[in-house]
Amino acid sequence: MYIESLKYRDETRDLQNSDTKEYMPCFHIYPAMMIPQIARKLLKQYGIAGGWLLDPYCGTGTSLIEASLFGMHSVG
Repeated sequence: MYIESLKYRDETRDLQNSDTKEYMPCFHIYPAMMIPQIARKLLKQYGIAGGWLLDPYCGTGTSLIEASLFGMHSVG
């Protein structure tokens, strides 16, 4: 018996044509930078406006910027 596997593509995660440096000052280039669209989606799903975001390994600060735009306090 042969079962054909179906591939599922989540178009909401397709960031190929997105501006992945949106709102980022880009003071330095970091190869593993958080993409703003991912941080934004996570904050919309799990964040609380007026709440706090702690990012102890904030890297370039993408999550901190997105938290501020979302209306959260943030520390990194």
